[in-house]
Amino acid sequence: MSLQELYKKLNKDYSGVATPGHMYPSAEFISSGNPKFDSVTGGGFAKGHMTEVHGLEGSGKTTFCIQAIAHAQSQGLIAAFVDGEGRIHPDRCIELGVDMEKLMLIRPDYGEQACDIMRDIIESGEVDLLVLDSLPALSSKSEMEATDGGGQIANQAKMWAQFLRRIVPGFKNRKTAFVVINQMRENLMMNPYAPGAKDLFTFPGGKAQKYHASNRVEIKKLEKATETGYKVRFKSVKTSFTKPFMEIDDFFDWATGFQGETSLYDLAMDKGVLTKDGGKFYILGEKVDVFGEKKMREWLEIQREKAISRKTLNKGVSKSKRRRS
Repeated sequence: MSLQELYKKLNKDYSGVATPGHMYPSAEFISSGNPKFDSVTGGGFAKGHMTEVHGLEGSGKTTFCIQAIAHAQSQGLIAAFVDGEGRIHPDRCIELGVDMEKLMLIRPDYGEQACDIMRDIIESGEVDLLVLDSLPALSSKSEMEATDGGGQIANQAKMWAQFLRRIVPGFKNRKTAFVVINQMRENLMMNPYAPGAKDLFTFPGGKAQKYHASNRVEIKKLEKATETGYKVRFKSVKTSFTKPFMEIDDFFDWATGFQGETSLYDLAMDKGVLTKDGGKFYILGEKVDVFGEKKMREWLEIQREKAISRKTLNKGVSKSKRRRS
């Protein structure tokens, strides 16, 4: 039997499962609206794949995903949000740019129900971006009905693993990008002071989540940068679409969310236009009378706004001159 005959037989017997590698379509992505996140994932949220966003408390996971929904809506895409934690605030979503009238909001009663709903959404093909907030919040029905301290061990992990096994076979043929928010918990079985200690954190939901996710990104909160904001780092823990373990820093403000776009400060530092020596800064070798990173960032933004204002003013002057002439 020749190779072509084998292709023909397999596709006839198993409904077109065999495809030459060069004809296999590349992954399509829905941009998160944050170029920095997109750069470490290969393009954002892959359609027909699951992306996990995890981090410690207060790192901005939910805010990031809400901003991603707002960006998807601005592109004319349909988004759904499964509020497993029951804490989503419509006013906050509106502040971050979400059109609540166009958002499908799901508030399940228990984990199995949430899984059935998400499976129906994915199989329908009508939703472009599906966000679950969060995996640890999905308690199984038996756990909710059990007395305090009762319930089966690892019931949540079993429920989630079964759900993933059910959706994965047909997931690749769907257009939905599935985003799961997960949390990092301290690993109580690990002594952080032991020599060579590793795996200090664990993740709810069992290991099935790690295996089935095509992209896993950690949002890590770094040092405080302003009164209401922090430096954060997007770190690719696992990816199927680009180089793994890439990291890139961003800025997260409690009021406005993630900055996303590269700031003038970061751009100048990357290009070597701005250099730093302790708390002192130099532009092309000339010292600037500004001390400290926070003040330098503010100073650069003020200069940018002044430049934009001058450019707008000059355009207005030139137009008025043309009208007089």
